[in-house]
Amino acid sequence: MPIVQFAPFSSLVQPAFWHALTELKVDVLRLSDDAINLSANYSLGRSVKDRETGTEIALGCNLSIGGEAFTESQQLPPHSVPVTGVFKNFNTIEEFKAVDKTALFSKCRTRYLLVLSLYLFSDHLKKYKYYYWFAFPAFVAKPAWEIDGNWESAEKQFNEDTQTVAFLDPSALPSNPGWPLRNLLAYLRALHLSRDTASVRILCWRDAEFPVHGSGWKSRRRLWVGEERAGKLGPRVADLAPMMDPTRLANQAVDLNLKLMRWRILPSLDLEKVANTRCLLLGAGTLGCYVARTLMGWGVRTITFVDSARVSFSNPVRQPLFEFEDCLNGGKPKAACAAERLKKIFPGINSNGYNLSIPMPGHPIPPSSIEQAKKDVEALEKLFDEHDAVFLLMDSRESRWLPTVLGAAKGKASSYDNSLTDRTLDQMCTVTRPGLASIAASTAVELLVSLLQHPDGVHAPAPPPQAGNDAGNSQASEGVLGLVPHQLRGFLAQFRNMPIVGAAYNRCTGCSETILKAYETQGFDMLLKAFNDTGYLETLTGLDKLYEEGEAVFESVDFDEEDDDF
Repeated sequence: MPIVQFAPFSSLVQPAFWHALTELKVDVLRLSDDAINLSANYSLGRSVKDRETGTEIALGCNLSIGGEAFTESQQLPPHSVPVTGVFKNFNTIEEFKAVDKTALFSKCRTRYLLVLSLYLFSDHLKKYKYYYWFAFPAFVAKPAWEIDGNWESAEKQFNEDTQTVAFLDPSALPSNPGWPLRNLLAYLRALHLSRDTASVRILCWRDAEFPVHGSGWKSRRRLWVGEERAGKLGPRVADLAPMMDPTRLANQAVDLNLKLMRWRILPSLDLEKVANTRCLLLGAGTLGCYVARTLMGWGVRTITFVDSARVSFSNPVRQPLFEFEDCLNGGKPKAACAAERLKKIFPGINSNGYNLSIPMPGHPIPPSSIEQAKKDVEALEKLFDEHDAVFLLMDSRESRWLPTVLGAAKGKASSYDNSLTDRTLDQMCTVTRPGLASIAASTAVELLVSLLQHPDGVHAPAPPPQAGNDAGNSQASEGVLGLVPHQLRGFLAQFRNMPIVGAAYNRCTGCSETILKAYETQGFDMLLKAFNDTGYLETLTGLDKLYEEGEAVFESVDFDEEDDDF
């Protein structure tokens, strides 16, 4: 008699599974290679009729695995049977090649009677390329099962007199079928009006123990088969990159390097907090361009530019967000152009640019421009309210005064005057060494991220002063990313940075209590006085009296100009 040949399963992997697997690997499993549970399902065998020949063509015996494979409860399609299995991940291709596949297969199959095993290795998460190998273990019967006769259709084997209707019976009474049978019988009679349904054979499917006869199977060694073949034994490759939406692909890929940092180096890094930080960049010049690119590298999703200048021909070589075409016809507005360029780099970013002029102290405003200056101040105040961190990246200290006041009044994390560029009032970043802007911008962004990761946030204490080459051994004030300096002095000629600790000055014209109180009580009127009167801030903070007292002390000193005896 002929031997029964069973149709093997063929894996049918849904695209959603690879997406779920990538998230699981990057966010949860990381470097873990422990076997975890996996779920799949298979449906009834189906066939389709060829339109030309009329013959029945059997579809593949597929086992489907989808996006809910790693969840405890999956939503099964109609007429499907759930299958439970194990998933084994390998971190390197060497591990995948070196493992004893037979021993691993034997270990996994013993966990379940009907089991699905998936072995996976992917060293191309960035490219969404996966190497995988399914196995569907099944017992090998000796002697083999044989066919006693020929395969026949059930319609030929059972006539109408011997056909049986089965239903899932909720009743356990020996002579009383469950309530659903009433509707089932009525449905059968209504469905088959032309047939005799006066007599129907019913099978009540109830929970019962299967009768066991004999001593059972006592074979010392059970043989298994089931590794999936693709012509020969070996893994398959799934390359999803060509099939994925480019925008969605970029949205997942931009954070991959950051998430990999949490695998081994910084497991407690809070990337979501960084990504949700809304950053306002006041200035879209050299520093603004480099700060924006570094923020994107950290996964920040909201970046807003404020600038009143246009792109000039000297900008593109130093400012990486601009090109030669941006300089033509008078130049594009810097803020809007920079925001648009960020969207071209990464479509998923929320970036906007505002052409806004920031009033400065000591720069009088004509009466005809007061209303416009007030609107500019209100727009700037609104932007401060809508953002969490502010970078002051303008060319002059006067232009940084108003943002400093607003940042202190509204409690925003601010990147103040960047001392790494060592600029005075009459200096612009064009006179610094070209590499200095990127160093300063990167340092400013790293300070912000370190601040966000520190348990004390904006109240993170300054690190203690360091002597000589002492790198500091105190861990008391360190966060996830280390120390959070309040101020840095850079010396590029020596390739050295020096953290500085300084107390807040009670007569500071930008953040002292006197300035903040005057702004909170008087609002724009106080700002207008500072814009029009060059001595207003000195008088308000008492710096003028301090200067006068110093001059008086200096004049009261009687210097002896006679020669000493020695």
